[in-house]
Amino acid sequence: MEESTPCIQAFFDGLLQSPRILLDKCILPSDGGEAIAQAIASGTAAAVSDGSFDDKRQAGSSAFIIAPSKDKGVELLEGANFVTGSPDEQSIKMYPS
Repeated sequence: MEESTPCIQAFFDGLLQSPRILLDKCILPSDGGEAIAQAIASGTAAAVSDGSFDDKRQAGSSAFIIAPSKDKGVELLEGANFVTGSPDEQSIKMYPS
C-alpha cells in the first residue's frame, strides 16, 4: 500500500482562496513546515501573533509567525490578513470598564 503525503502548500493555497478563512498572505519555510511540525510535536515551537485597528481607515489587520524554536535565523511560517468589522467586533474586552 502506497502512502500519500498531503501537500502543505496546496492546503495553504486553499485557505487563501476560501471565503470563510481570513488569511490573505502565507509564506511557508523551504522545508514545507517539516521542522515546525516536529517542533510542535516535541513542544519546542514558538508562535507570536498580533493585530491592530486603524481608526482612520476603519480597518484591522493581524499577522502571525510560527517558528521551530526561539533561535535566531530559523525559517518561519508567516501569515497575515485584513480583518473586517468594527473595533468592538474585533476586540474582546477582558476587563470591565
